[in-house]
Amino acid sequence: MGFPAIVEGGDQPACTDNFQIKPFVLDGRRWQSVEQCFQAFKFGSEEIVERIRSLRPAPDDDAVSFARRVLQEGRVRDPSFRPDWELIKQEVMYRAVRAKFSCNPDARAELLATGTRGIQHPEPGFW
Repeated sequence: MGFPAIVEGGDQPACTDNFQIKPFVLDGRRWQSVEQCFQAFKFGSEEIVERIRSLRPAPDDDAVSFARRVLQEGRVRDPSFRPDWELIKQEVMYRAVRAKFSCNPDARAELLATGTRGIQHPEPGFW
């Protein structure tokens, strides 16, 4: 799940949230959030990948409500679900997060402002 990570000292910077609506480009495609990219990459079907990628936040969407729609699409049962997903999902997440910070200087600055403090997911042992 998403939600901002916990930075040592109690801060929860928005930039650490995979649900954050912060457009970026990965492999020549524009994504609205890390979670959107992550959910789409579960599938080998270009039709499903594009259906998920084409989702856009509604005017009244916040990060969580948009993520719910993305998550719903990522839960679809389809034969094109990648059989190697458990082996590659961490790499997919890494690439999406890296692209987000590469394309968004404000998010990168927010992350760098955490300095050397430890950062962990709100759910210990999540990854």
